[in-house]
Amino acid sequence: MIEESDPRTCNETVSDHEIELGISGSGTLQDRRNNIVSFLLSEEGFRPDDFKNALAPVLGLSPTDVIVIEISRSDAVASGDERQIFRFFIRRDPSLPGTFSISSAQHIVDQMAPSHTQGFVIVSDNFLTDDPDSLTDRDILGV
Repeated sequence: MIEESDPRTCNETVSDHEIELGISGSGTLQDRRNNIVSFLLSEEGFRPDDFKNALAPVLGLSPTDVIVIEISRSDAVASGDERQIFRFFIRRDPSLPGTFSISSAQHIVDQMAPSHTQGFVIVSDNFLTDDPDSLTDRDILGV
């Protein structure tokens, strides 16, 4: 009974947890458990560590491997658009092992993020072409 009440270890009650939380039940048993745990964690807060903890199971990483990129005020001003400070990025390094779901992670970010901010789950930041003087391409390409 104790194992079934914990979404990290449940087997027979996975569907019950999903129905209770209103989330879809697709993927392997472990994927479904991860989605339940991530959903429950997403209900708790908005600090970078909260995003790391909530998204780690869906991204197939430990929380310390989830990268939160926040835009500083000075970077927002330098970009010419002070509203950039209300954007942040969650990066999943694709070279790390493990299975992951970017769309599920984005859904969680959309639910967690305060209404005045906008979060994006990304797998690459290789399109940053800034140098300290030109201020070109201050954003990650495609956003």
